Amino acid sequence: MRSLSKVLKSEQTVFDQYQVPLYQEPGIEKTDKEVRTDTEETGYALISKGKKQLLERTKRQAELSAAQILGDAYAQRDKIVNTASGEAARIKEQAYEEGWQEGLMKAAEQIGKLSSELAASIDELKESVAGQENELREQVTSLALKIAEKILCEKIAKDDGMNAMARAAVLSEKEKSPLTVLVAAKAVRQAEAIEQALAPVREKYETMIKVKTADLPLGTLRVETPDGLVDASVYVQLENLKQQLEMLEE
Repeated sequence: MRSLSKVLKSEQTVFDQYQVPLYQEPGIEKTDKEVRTDTEETGYALISKGKKQLLERTKRQAELSAAQILGDAYAQRDKIVNTASGEAARIKEQAYEEGWQEGLMKAAEQIGKLSSELAASIDELKESVAGQENELREQVTSLALKIAEKILCEKIAKDDGMNAMARAAVLSEKEKSPLTVLVAAKAVRQAEAIEQALAPVREKYETMIKVKTADLPLGTLRVETPDGLVDASVYVQLENLKQQLEMLEE
């Protein structure tokens, strides 16, 4: 039997996994080269296993770290998105309110401007209508005077117009006596006609009535009374008619 010191080296007896049985069948004992080869392979296997475990552990830690980092990133992203969305909504609402208020101010300004323009237009229209009304009234007055003058002149030309005016003037002063009716000297025929027209009034009211001619314009008809003078001439009646029309216009 070989000596044990010749088969195993002292450094090969440290590890259990490197121990070699003391008794082996003849012819099966491994050489030093084979022992070293087995030892190296076993060591490589152990190293590979350790590296693999280390790699797997590192991989798991990396995955966990990546998942944590990714989760933090998603959370941060959500926070940023929510904050941005809220800020955008606030800015939008603020812009809407500011725009709405600005729109109201502009609308109020435009309404005020339009109201001023409308008021100015109404005032201008009133002035225009007032001017037209005044002009129309003047035209109506002038036309009425012309018509009245034409009618009176036609009646005077027929003598019956002066007779009627004289009768009306005398009747307005019938309680007074004596009464003198004055007509134009050129209207002799009118004076005679008036004398005949006043005869019934003289008899009925027993009033002293005289008809005289004087140097007066044609169309003149005056009645002298104890209290004064009543002028019933054509031009006076036209003036009275004009004043009445002007009073109606007011």
